[in-house]
Amino acid sequence: MYRKLISLLLLAAVGIVLLAGDLAGARGWAFFALVGITAFFGIGLAAHFFALKKNPGGEEFGNCLPIMAVAVAGVAATWCLSVKLGLNTAVASGLVGLLAALVLPGKLAAVAYTASFAGMSSLAVLTGLPMVICAGVLVGGFYILALPVYEGIGGKLGTMAAGAVLATVLIFSLLGGI
Repeated sequence: MYRKLISLLLLAAVGIVLLAGDLAGARGWAFFALVGITAFFGIGLAAHFFALKKNPGGEEFGNCLPIMAVAVAGVAATWCLSVKLGLNTAVASGLVGLLAALVLPGKLAAVAYTASFAGMSSLAVLTGLPMVICAGVLVGGFYILALPVYEGIGGKLGTMAAGAVLATVLIFSLLGGI
């Protein structure tokens, strides 16, 4: 119980630091300080995940490829429906989630639904297909690592999607907007 609470607090700290930096318009040295603080909390969170006695992601590690493929497809489908076809983001996410629930088995449908949250990002956030694919891969990775740790805690799917989009934006800004 305490481990789940600590990991939830660490994840919340990462999100708060990123949000605070964005609201403050962090540039220059402030941006690098923000990255350092986020890395510190991220490393603590990763160390906490791997310190758990149970294997995080247990059975999910055996089928990483389908999870990653569904995550990338879910982000891409939602993003294309909203950005390219002009559908409302909530409608696009709902369509992807409904289709996934009808076609895919339970866990993969949950992955697609999680990914659809990340795909709700606007063109100003996910500016192209490389960013969409990166966000999908990160959603899949976060799902594999975090779902068993946050079992029974509400809001984890949206949190994973938001974290994946934030990490994608950070990666691409550090790489110079490839």
